[in-house]
Amino acid sequence: MHSPRRRLASFAAILCLVATASAADDVDNRQHAHVHGVARIGIAVDHDLLTIQFESPLDSVIGFEHRPNTPAERAAVEALQARMKDPADLFRMTPAAGCMLRKATAESALFEAPPAEGVGEAHADLDTSFEYRCAHVDALASIDVGLFDAYPRLQRIDVEAATGSGQFKRDLRRPARTIALGRR
Repeated sequence: MHSPRRRLASFAAILCLVATASAADDVDNRQHAHVHGVARIGIAVDHDLLTIQFESPLDSVIGFEHRPNTPAERAAVEALQARMKDPADLFRMTPAAGCMLRKATAESALFEAPPAEGVGEAHADLDTSFEYRCAHVDALASIDVGLFDAYPRLQRIDVEAATGSGQFKRDLRRPARTIALGRR
């Protein structure tokens, strides 16, 4: 068993590799462009730890990016926050891997009370991170993504991953929903 410090260093190295691979792409792909209908998922697998980062324009998940003005808009923001705390229908790992959610965090200017100044004057995003502990990480072959079902405005998800099998980038386009984690 590796020490927590060594695990953290290994995980940081994986994330750096994914970032380095991204930096090698052309200018449009190097920057996180705010494009409605397009989200990003970053996946890192290190020992028994699986981390999924999901980033999306708020328009793609709730249909607006301004301060909620109506009861329906306030309810949409609250529902989004609740779903990000319990993403069971958004990400389903290979059952044999035995992955259990340990931690979920979600940030957005709309989640602040009151929403941050400037919301509505510029584009607003959702930034989330989900951490899973997998009992049998070697059995983790794929992740079934329910984001297209949950958020009909999403059309494409740009995926970057670093796993024990290597690094890759893929686009997931509606109606596809499975990210294979092995080599193609």
